[in-house]
Amino acid sequence: MDAVLVTPPSEGRVPLYFKKQSPGVCFLSSYLRENGFEALVVDSYLLGLKTSETVERILDLNPLLIGLSIPDVASLRPMMEIAGSLRSSGIDSHITVGGYIPTVASQELLSSFQGIDSIIRGEGEVPLLELMSALKNKRTWENVPGISFPKGDSSVAVPLGKPVQDLDQLPLMARDDLPYVLTSGAREADISSSRGCYGQCSFCCMPPFYDASGSREWRGRSPQNILNEIEFLINHYGVYNFHFTDENFIGDNQKARTRAVEFITLFEKRCLDIQFHVSCRADDVDFELFQRLKRIGLRGVFLGLESGVQSMLDRLNKRITVQKNIKALEILDHLEIEYFPSYIMMDAFTTTAEFSENLKFLQSNNIALHPGYILQKLIVMPKTKTQYMLADQGRLLGSFWEGYSYSMDESMERLYQILSIGLRPLIDLSNTIHEKQVDNSLPRATPLLMKAKEKVSSAAINFSSEAVQYILDNGSPGTDSPFIRKLSGKAGDFTEEMCKLMGLLIEVSLNRTG
Repeated sequence: MDAVLVTPPSEGRVPLYFKKQSPGVCFLSSYLRENGFEALVVDSYLLGLKTSETVERILDLNPLLIGLSIPDVASLRPMMEIAGSLRSSGIDSHITVGGYIPTVASQELLSSFQGIDSIIRGEGEVPLLELMSALKNKRTWENVPGISFPKGDSSVAVPLGKPVQDLDQLPLMARDDLPYVLTSGAREADISSSRGCYGQCSFCCMPPFYDASGSREWRGRSPQNILNEIEFLINHYGVYNFHFTDENFIGDNQKARTRAVEFITLFEKRCLDIQFHVSCRADDVDFELFQRLKRIGLRGVFLGLESGVQSMLDRLNKRITVQKNIKALEILDHLEIEYFPSYIMMDAFTTTAEFSENLKFLQSNNIALHPGYILQKLIVMPKTKTQYMLADQGRLLGSFWEGYSYSMDESMERLYQILSIGLRPLIDLSNTIHEKQVDNSLPRATPLLMKAKEKVSSAAINFSSEAVQYILDNGSPGTDSPFIRKLSGKAGDFTEEMCKLMGLLIEVSLNRTG
């Protein structure tokens, strides 16, 4: 075996409710195969493998090169444990790592962990192929563009090459695990149709990743190339539902907008009976464009709202207004396109007044959120503007290796504690609904189920509004105060009522399928 490409094991990471492939390693695998090398993906995350099980699989294959993907801080320790276990076993394969964390923090990784031979920074297809070719032909690999490696007490970082400009030149991503995905309850296949990000959001990991990769330029595959992949998936796997994994499907300039229109025109001519979801910013939502997208199969939008408070949007450097967020919601509601908002309820500087304003935005725009989103704190990603800002102001807690955090002001910390207790029954109920949909005990979407979810979300928002208003008017209550007991009782009573409804929904669903 020439190469084994590995995703992080599931320990310490958010569980996959809906099974999905990992596009990054799948693209790398197909690129190596197209150039004559054996390459296999061990998707530990998808398969639910533990660290020890992942190591066993790699040892059985004994490849020339082992590529470890480290997309986030949560996967850092498990992947380093894998590298250490492999070295302890005596394997002499070349171990290289890539992904967001190695790209932005290559020096930290190389100086702290033994057993890593190299790091591939940025987009990996071209440097990985060059590294694989050098190893296979027993040539020096230390001059591969975009590679970093330890040397003595220091490290060497070879300057980056240019990222692939014409994405049509890349082979389609490997689909080895797609049959497993489709037999595990998932009903869709992921497609990556573009790379790059033009955003400047202070909290997001994409700007530092693409800056460290040499180019933030948005690049899109041609509509014909995307059509070829969709028809391949239809013909070979019987898949008609797709999720575009792009950071932004629409793009940031006239060339990107032209691609979106050409994509629509091509698919209108083909009349394919497909459904798909995309991700975009709120200011990308245009009535005519999305009306045409709906006609060819658009059913859902992962929408980067982040907040309904202008002061928070400005802090997050979203470069957008609340009014534009509202306009996007109005267009999607009018077109009856389901949306899934990305939302950050609080950061290190959020005040109780801002939190209250965020809740009012959700209420006035009828946004149904999973109750857990109300407890959504901004996650501090390494090397982002947010990390540096918190550090400069002495608000940054934690570490690079264990993850960063921060403290909020006293009233927000108290509010968070109250909501963590009071919303727990509603969060558990929402998780149960989600799990029942995954195992097909409940349908994915029916009018009755959607209404139930809206009721749960409304109850959570009302509960939170009462709590924050009490703090604004009276200050922070004690944990065992009459007010807290009253709110918790309300949440418990509502949850009991909704559980009865869920039982009825499950019974109706079973009767329909029985």
